Amino acid sequence: MIACGGGAVLDPENAEALRSNSVLILLTASIDEIVERTRDSDERPLLNVDDAQAEALLRERMPRYLEVADLVLDTTGASPTQLAAEIAAALGEST
Repeated sequence: MIACGGGAVLDPENAEALRSNSVLILLTASIDEIVERTRDSDERPLLNVDDAQAEALLRERMPRYLEVADLVLDTTGASPTQLAAEIAAALGEST
């Protein structure tokens, strides 16, 4: 498993390299949840902005994210265990 930063698939070369031997899973959430999860995080400098700027960034990038994703899961309110089960089911694996 590779957890890429949000900008990784914006570069077509990166996206193609990832797609060549991977299943790309887009984990989404409501903008409120994204902002709450990343607020004051040094690991997400692009999201250390006000809510409107974070929402604008997501709105700008979402079409590309959806274009390259093989599977899209909304993580809003979901536990890691629930998400792992959904991913395994989608990939035809048992947990």
